[in-house]
Amino acid sequence: MLFRSQFAKLNKRWQMMRDVTDGESAVKAKGEEYLPKPNKQDNTPANRERYKQYIARASFLEVTKDTLDKYTGQAFATDPALVTDSSFDYLKTNANGEGATIYQLAQKVFIDQMRYGRCGLLIDCKKSVSGLSQADVELFDLTPKIKFYDVFSIINWRITDDKLSMLVLREDIEQVQDDDIFVVNHVTQYRCFTLEAGVCRIDVWREQGAWQIIDTTYPTDAKGNLLSFIPFVIVGSDINDFSEQSIPLESIARLNLAHYRNSADYEDSVFRCGQVQPVISGISDARLRYLEDKDISIGSASALLLEPNSTFSFVQAGANTLASEAMDKKYLNMQHLGAKLIEPNKG
Repeated sequence: MLFRSQFAKLNKRWQMMRDVTDGESAVKAKGEEYLPKPNKQDNTPANRERYKQYIARASFLEVTKDTLDKYTGQAFATDPALVTDSSFDYLKTNANGEGATIYQLAQKVFIDQMRYGRCGLLIDCKKSVSGLSQADVELFDLTPKIKFYDVFSIINWRITDDKLSMLVLREDIEQVQDDDIFVVNHVTQYRCFTLEAGVCRIDVWREQGAWQIIDTTYPTDAKGNLLSFIPFVIVGSDINDFSEQSIPLESIARLNLAHYRNSADYEDSVFRCGQVQPVISGISDARLRYLEDKDISIGSASALLLEPNSTFSFVQAGANTLASEAMDKKYLNMQHLGAKLIEPNKG
């Protein structure tokens, strides 16, 4: 399947937003993508091991994730009301056919608008039979369902005369292995919507040796009429269409990663320079070899015998506050940007 150029352009930003909002484990798993390796040209085992420790000591504060959780909680502090006739009451308990309520779908839409700037909703219409009562429709599970698609699933589309005329959705489905019910295989398929002579057609493509259509349907409305449109809507942070949308949490996410890089440098310097270093000077080679052979012990319970005019002291690197100050400034900036998100729009 071909991916639309806009999808390819935005995919890297969306991937970054997914990792940052997933938290520390996801960010650190990407290694050099978010935290450059010191002395990158040095590919020795020792430098690779140093980089592993460099990442392990770094601290990724989950500010973006926490901000998303906070604003989601605030947005849904009061349950939204669904105002509709009784035929859509089922949305309150099972809006997507998998047990998610319309309230839970609304939360998913809000979360993805905040971290990606868009998402999509598909009205999944089963082919209906005319003359059925509402009770029969519910009994045979023919009620329309609302399917949620994130930005990574909406891979191609076409607008013709201000109308959605083509859409490709990527779906990951689970298939139980025939010879072992406990083994589940994940299969990717593509659901392609087109308007064929003004009628909506859905082709499902799956790779079975070669890519081929495994199913074709023509969805209908509740009265059994063929649809003259593709039953899909984009929900955007700026406007509900396929144009490039702003990502509300992106500026915080980028600062979050910059803070992470400062943290890596800070923690590395603390590890390497923060401990005191014992220093002995003015002793002979013979005394040095003697002390080395005896494995020098330091502490109140050990006696360290030196020669006349020799010295023993501790040295420690002076405080290097540059990285720490940079972290503090970025943290304050993240707080400021988070506060701006809830400022009233004066425009």
